[in-house]
Amino acid sequence: MCCKDNQKNCNFAGKINFISMKLSKHALVRNTWSIFMLAFFTVFWAYSASWGFGWNLFTIICIVIFGVYEVWLCVEAIRTIRALRTLPDLPATESDRRIRKHFLIIFGIEIILIMMSSIILSTNIVGNSNYIIPVIAIIVGVHFLPLSSVFHTRMLFFAGIIMIVVAGAAIILIIDGKWIHQSIGVCALTAAICVAVMSASLLHRVKAGLKDTKN
Repeated sequence: MCCKDNQKNCNFAGKINFISMKLSKHALVRNTWSIFMLAFFTVFWAYSASWGFGWNLFTIICIVIFGVYEVWLCVEAIRTIRALRTLPDLPATESDRRIRKHFLIIFGIEIILIMMSSIILSTNIVGNSNYIIPVIAIIVGVHFLPLSSVFHTRMLFFAGIIMIVVAGAAIILIIDGKWIHQSIGVCALTAAICVAVMSASLLHRVKAGLKDTKN
């Protein structure tokens, strides 16, 4: 029994050490630039909610809130980049190159699938634009799943599952012809919240990594 407890403690300690290991300057800079991309997509999803909810007071308030939040996030990211410039320049590690390669492959596949699905759903092939937002949300959610392994964070995995479930429910409701516009709005708003939370989490991780690197 004691051996098993010791083994569990060792495994737990190993996970803690893995999570807390220092990130390279290249990884920190890359993650910081990713915050700007996440900020853009957060505003995109918030704006997309108008496709479902329409232009009303609720939609405008949501867009303003997300817009102000993302401006703050970008300002913090700029400050972080300036702080990262003070770190010594070191060559990219093999891990940095591997992560970058896997990210570009996954991101490239995501973009291709989004473009293809948007064309198919907006033309005479299918001709139902109501599916565009939920289908894109599913594609984005699915691409978060392998990225969670690439970047070693559960946040991406859970955000991906939430987006897939909500978008799937929206598609079912659209097929049934029930609450079509509400489903699209909720789907887009859920995606905006998920991406906003991920961007804040990423900023926190970068700042923590910067602090660890300086120590």
